[in-house]
Amino acid sequence: MGEQAAQRKAAEGEAIIDQLGGVPVTYALACELPGAHGEPLSSLERIWYDRFEEEGHDWVVILNGYDHVRQITSVDTALEGGAALIVCDNTVLCKLTPIGLLPFGDPETGETMVAGEDGEAVVNWRWELLWALHARLTEKGKDLPPLHEIMSKNA
Repeated sequence: MGEQAAQRKAAEGEAIIDQLGGVPVTYALACELPGAHGEPLSSLERIWYDRFEEEGHDWVVILNGYDHVRQITSVDTALEGGAALIVCDNTVLCKLTPIGLLPFGDPETGETMVAGEDGEAVVNWRWELLWALHARLTEKGKDLPPLHEIMSKNA
């Protein structure tokens, strides 16, 4: 990579970090997914899905591109307009919104859900989620700064 290209990439990465402002990183990264697939968020007026595997886990990101609540029948959950739903290993983990991450609880116990096969929990799934979203975006060609840089400026 030439010096000009490296400078341009660094400037684009800084612009992304600046745009995050107070928006949670997980939400911002999830909202970048349609664009990484060539579909701009501005024209996204539907329920949008991305399914991928990262670090041995099956991730599904569901974005509600509508401006109102929609029922996501595949996981029997209502999703507000502009929000994202995260499913890992067939377990609904959380809802991502511009104001935060809302973990789902077990309907019987109220305990926060964890993902995993045969009872094997995803340890620190919030970090796993960040890592998976960042990896998916870079895999799809999105120029992002390293995750530690994003986190250090968004803390």
